[in-house]
Amino acid sequence: MSARGGFGDPQFLTRRIPPNPKYQHIKTRLDTGNSLSKYMEKLEEIKRNYRYKKDELFKRLKVTTFAQLVCTDPSLLQNLLGAAFVLGIKIPL
Repeated sequence: MSARGGFGDPQFLTRRIPPNPKYQHIKTRLDTGNSLSKYMEKLEEIKRNYRYKKDELFKRLKVTTFAQLVCTDPSLLQNLLGAAFVLGIKIPL
């Protein structure tokens, strides 16, 4: 009887297969439930789109961009003030 207790390399089945860069972009179709990789992908997506909600049609504006738009077009300012008055919103000037 041999001292190893079998034949072949016992580490053979635990070796990882090296990834092929050609198929790096391919994702599995099988949903195996929650996993750390899915959680990390979800966190990255939230970080990229943290300002936007699902039901919003347009991206949000920064305050400085909004101020530049209002300063360049005076009729836009009048329309905004009129809409704010109708809605009962007080805007300090």
